[in-house]
Amino acid sequence: MITLLHIKNIALIEECEINLKDGLNILSGETGAGKSIIIDALGFLLGAKADKNLIRHGENEAFVEGVFENLNSNTVNILSELGINPDEDKIIIERKLTSDGRCDARINNKIVTLTALKSLTSVLCDICGQHEHQFLLKVSNHLGILDRFGGTNIVNLKDKISEELKTYRHYKNLIKTLGSEEELERTEDLINYQIKDIENANLNNEDEENQIRNKLHILNNSEKISSAIKNFINYADSNESGFIENLSLSLKELASLEKYDDIYGLFKERIDNVLIELKDIVNEVKSKAEELTYDENQLIKLQKRMDEINLLKKKYGSSIKEILSFYERKSKELFELKSNKENFEKYKNEYNNASKRLYDLCIQINKERKEVATEFEKRIIKEFEELGIKNANFKVEFKAIPKYSENLSYNNDGLDEIEFLISPNAGQPLKSLAKIASGGEMSRIMLAIKNISSDIEDIATIVFDEIDSGISGNIAEIVAKKLYRISKGRQIIAITHLSQLAAMADYNYLISKETVSNSTVTKIKNISGENLIFEIARLSGGLNDNEFSIPHARQMKENCDNFKKLKVN
Repeated sequence: MITLLHIKNIALIEECEINLKDGLNILSGETGAGKSIIIDALGFLLGAKADKNLIRHGENEAFVEGVFENLNSNTVNILSELGINPDEDKIIIERKLTSDGRCDARINNKIVTLTALKSLTSVLCDICGQHEHQFLLKVSNHLGILDRFGGTNIVNLKDKISEELKTYRHYKNLIKTLGSEEELERTEDLINYQIKDIENANLNNEDEENQIRNKLHILNNSEKISSAIKNFINYADSNESGFIENLSLSLKELASLEKYDDIYGLFKERIDNVLIELKDIVNEVKSKAEELTYDENQLIKLQKRMDEINLLKKKYGSSIKEILSFYERKSKELFELKSNKENFEKYKNEYNNASKRLYDLCIQINKERKEVATEFEKRIIKEFEELGIKNANFKVEFKAIPKYSENLSYNNDGLDEIEFLISPNAGQPLKSLAKIASGGEMSRIMLAIKNISSDIEDIATIVFDEIDSGISGNIAEIVAKKLYRISKGRQIIAITHLSQLAAMADYNYLISKETVSNSTVTKIKNISGENLIFEIARLSGGLNDNEFSIPHARQMKENCDNFKKLKVN
C-alpha cells in the first residue's frame, strides 16, 4: 500500500505530503479545491502520460514521490526482474517532469523505463475513475478476473495447460530447428544430386587437371614439336655435319696426341664421356619422336574431360582437391540428414500428441469457465440492483474457440478470449465496459465488480475517483458500505462529495484552496473529531443550519462506526 504521497509543483499544489493508512481513506473538499489534482499526481507517479500542463505555473519542474510498504509477492517478483531489492519491505517511487519535456522515473533511486515503471505499478495500485482505462477496463484482464473467481478447478486446469504447453513448445522448437518435412526432402534430394554428380566424374587423382592440361598442350603443338625434333636429330646425328660425327672426328685427333702428352688422353676421356651422353640424349629424343603422334580422338576426349572438371569446379570448388573435400562434407551431411529425418518423424508425433492433449484441456477449461461465468454474471447483476442500476444486464462474452489444427495460438490461459459486456438499462444492447457513456453508471459498475473481485485481485491499493458521481440517498449509503467492505484487507483511497462516504471512512483528508501571496495553492490535511463532523455536515448540504446538520452529522458518524464494529465482529 502507499503510505506517503509527496507532491511538488503539480497544478495548484505548491508542495504537500499525504500520510495514508490501510483501510478506507476518504478525500473531500469544496468543488474546485483540487481533489482531482491529487489523483492526477498519483496517476503521473504510476506511469500516466507526462503532460507539461501538470507543472505549476511559474515553475520549471514537477515532482511526485510515493512510499509503498507491505509489498505483495507479485511486486517482489517484478522488482527482482528489474534488479531492485526492497528496503525493509518498502520501496520509493519518484517521477519528475521538467518544462522542456524531459521526464524520468526512479525506483529506490534507480532510473527505470516507463515500461518497467508500469509493470510494477500495475500490481501496486489500480485507479478507477470515470475516464481511467485501468485494470477492469482492459479486456486482457477480464479472463484473469473470471479465473480467480472460478477457484481451484480453474487453477488446476491452467496448471495442466501450462505444463502441456511446455511439452508442445519444446517439440515445436525442435521441429523448427530441423526445418519442415518438405525442406528436409528438398535438402536430401540436393545433396544426393551433388554426391552423385561428383561420383560420376570419378575424380581419383588430384593432379589429373595438370596432367590433362600438359597433354593438351603437347597435342595442340605436336606439329611444331615434330619439326623441332627432326631438326635437332639432323643437327646432332647427320653423317656429314652432325655434331656427334664431328665430335667423333675430334676425338680421333686427340687420341693421336696422347703419345706426346698424357694430358691429351685425359681430354679424350672427358670428351668420350660427353659423346656417350650426347648419343644417349639423341636416342631418347628419337624415341620421343616415335611416340609423338597426333590423335584427334584423344584430343577430343581430353578436352571433354577438362570441360567436365571445369564444370564441377564452378559448382563445388576451385580445384579437384576442393571438389573432393566438398564431397566428403556432403557425405557427412547426408548421414546427419537421414538421422534428422528419423528424428523429425519422432518429434512430429510427439508434437501432434501434445497438441491434441493441449486442445482437449482448452476445451475442458472453456466448459468450466462458462459454468463459472454464469454464476459470476448473477453476482454482478445482484450488485447492480443493490447499487440502484435497475434492469441492468451483464454478460461474459466468449469468443468461439477455433477448430483443432496443429498450429493454434495457445498460451498459458488456453485458447479462451473473453470480454465483460454491460447493458445499464433495459432494452439497450450489451456494450464493452470501456464504452459505457454515463460516468455515474461506470463508477457503480466498477464498484460492483470490485466488490466481487476485490478478494481475488492481489492489488494492495485501489483508488476511486468520484465513485459517487450521480448517486445519492440510500444508494450512497450502500456505496459507502461496499467501499468499506472492499477496504478490509487492502487500502482504499476515494474522492467523494457524499457525506455517507466521509462518515464511513477510517481516515479523512480535507482538500482546500487558499490564496497565499497573491498565489492560489491547494492544501490538504487530515481531519478528525469536530473538524470531521463539520465536513460531514458540509457535504450533507446543511452546514448553514447547525442546529440540525451538526447533530445529524454526528448521528451519521456514529451509525457508520457501529456498522464497522458489527462488520468486524
